[in-house]
Amino acid sequence: MNSQTVQPGDVVVSQFGLYQHWAVVSDMVCSQGKNMLISASKRTGTVKEEPWDTVTQGSHTYVAAIETEKSVIQILNDARSQIDN
Repeated sequence: MNSQTVQPGDVVVSQFGLYQHWAVVSDMVCSQGKNMLISASKRTGTVKEEPWDTVTQGSHTYVAAIETEKSVIQILNDARSQIDN
């Protein structure tokens, strides 16, 4: 999967062996034209909004089947409220 097949607010899962990393697709794009992702990780020690390639590191990534009544704007605002916390 690449960043061009997802929509803002989607939740993507990157597979790193036994570890799964979950992230929210942002409505922002990086300088290479790829979606930014909002996620928390041990790598950063906090929540960050980072380029697709930085987060997924080329691993197998797919869209998770998540159902919510929240709007995309609310999902992104909730995710961004956690940045650097």
